[in-house]
Amino acid sequence: MKLPFFNESLNAFLAVAAERSFSAAAKKLGVTQSAVTKAVARLEKELEVELFDRGCRPVMLTEEAMLLLKDVLACQHTLENTAEFMQSRSNLKPVYRIGVIEGLSKSLMPQLIKALQSEASEIVTQIGTSLVLVEKLVRNELDFAFTSAAYDEVRGLYRTKLFEEESIVLMPKAMAAKRDSWTWSQLQLCGIPFLHFAREGGVGRINDAYLSLQNIKTPNRIEVDSTGIMTSLIAQGMGWTVGSPLTLVQNFDLIDEIAAIPTPPPGLQRSLFLVCRDDRSEESRRKFIRLAQEMMNAHVVPLFDEVKRRVGC
Repeated sequence: MKLPFFNESLNAFLAVAAERSFSAAAKKLGVTQSAVTKAVARLEKELEVELFDRGCRPVMLTEEAMLLLKDVLACQHTLENTAEFMQSRSNLKPVYRIGVIEGLSKSLMPQLIKALQSEASEIVTQIGTSLVLVEKLVRNELDFAFTSAAYDEVRGLYRTKLFEEESIVLMPKAMAAKRDSWTWSQLQLCGIPFLHFAREGGVGRINDAYLSLQNIKTPNRIEVDSTGIMTSLIAQGMGWTVGSPLTLVQNFDLIDEIAAIPTPPPGLQRSLFLVCRDDRSEESRRKFIRLAQEMMNAHVVPLFDEVKRRVGC
């Protein structure tokens, strides 16, 4: 067998040294005996030594040939190990470190992990607020993060908008029964606390900016960083909030215990983003984005539509 690392002369030399015959070497290499003879002769000319005693049968290696053979075989072994290592590296399955906001942890992540399982050597997931996830991306502790804010002011990140939804007001059913519609002034005076999403999260940040811009004050407030706690408090009549249909997707078991109304004018939209470092290869980035979009459309959007149908928003 010809070795891709060596030229024709070295391959011929190795074959003759192994077979101790020019004709057998030619057969082994799949070439003519004349080609082997000429190749060995060229090598001898370049080295200015004789490598074989052709007067013996089988042919014998000279002392110079023995030295050359030792070094060539060592080189061959090293090159084969290097080639094997390079091939194994090219076949290594990647590790995926994925961060996700709580609002997508149930509806998206199980299906995404299932889709990645066959091509990943390891999958690590972390749930956190959008800000925490973005900070981990910057520190290279995550590869991808699903966030509810773009954080455009943070450099070195690549952002893809996956989804956009209208915010809604979530309130206890008993509170919703008091009026057919609500204004911001009426909500501020409703008598129960405003449940505020943690400021470190994208939703909390967006809500803060929106309420401040509209000069809407909610002095009586409770701050939480979990949609599970948030929806549970609302279901128990302990507060109201500005959320989204995805808040209920994550907590579908409470959907019949919570009322939802459109956000009073002006409306508020929220977007979901897939964020990664901008030094990531374009190929791996596109591949993951495409998969994430497929999983969103197949598993999250149908639940989103069902929630909207159930709550009438």
